[in-house]
Amino acid sequence: MKEKKWNRLFISVLFLVVFVFCAVLFLDKLDISRPEDDTPPDIVEPTDDGKYDKASLKETWKANHDLNPDYKGQIIFDSGLIDLPFVQGSSNDTYLRTDWSTGKRDEEGSIFLDAENTYRDQNLVIYGHFVYPNLDPERTHKFSPLEKLLKKDNYEENKNLILVLEKEIREYEVVLVFYCELLPDESGEYVYTRDDLQYYWFNKGEDYIDVFARTINEDYYNDYISAAKKEAPYKIDAEYDFDDKYLTLQTCVENHDELREIVLCKEIGRVSLED
Repeated sequence: MKEKKWNRLFISVLFLVVFVFCAVLFLDKLDISRPEDDTPPDIVEPTDDGKYDKASLKETWKANHDLNPDYKGQIIFDSGLIDLPFVQGSSNDTYLRTDWSTGKRDEEGSIFLDAENTYRDQNLVIYGHFVYPNLDPERTHKFSPLEKLLKKDNYEENKNLILVLEKEIREYEVVLVFYCELLPDESGEYVYTRDDLQYYWFNKGEDYIDVFARTINEDYYNDYISAAKKEAPYKIDAEYDFDDKYLTLQTCVENHDELREIVLCKEIGRVSLED
């Protein structure tokens, strides 16, 4: 009798082991396994070819952030066209006429990231003043140097740039330069962007943006790219895809209150600054 009990127990244990083993194999075939790492879905796997002085960039970032917590990073063109800090205020008026490092009024203002932006966004928008020649004869202040990109001859030399953030470098290539037309309000002041050229997508409402995904409606994206190309002073041989991430730079156009110069840059890589 005891022998039969032990036999039944042995068979039950054996059956359980075989069942568990088969279940593991089955689940493995289903490939419902964990992600390979815990990298957030909006972070591109970083690459590093050793071309950046990470220690120096991290030191600069920390020093500037200690000076003003609104400091977000540095915008640097490979050519040296621009190498400037940028900040982000509680509104887009915060640094419009304020020096980020002193907090004092400055007509040239500071370079600033749109107050609505998060780093997850499909499109980051950075603003900077164009400083007129009587105050900036060499066209070197703030975003005045972007004027050079309105001429095709200057494109190749100035098409690459980076954003240095706290934990990573984002690499970009200029893919479109165009004039954005503004429309007047009732007083005649130019304040409204033409509807199909509104590059600050997150202000356009639920019909245009997925608030949770921080991306825009694909139909609007296609209309926007098409409209922007028509306003470009020259053609750039570039590819555009709805899944791309972008950086938009905005500044004024000399003697044209009704226009803004827009430099659209496509993200092409990221480099981690973490140890």
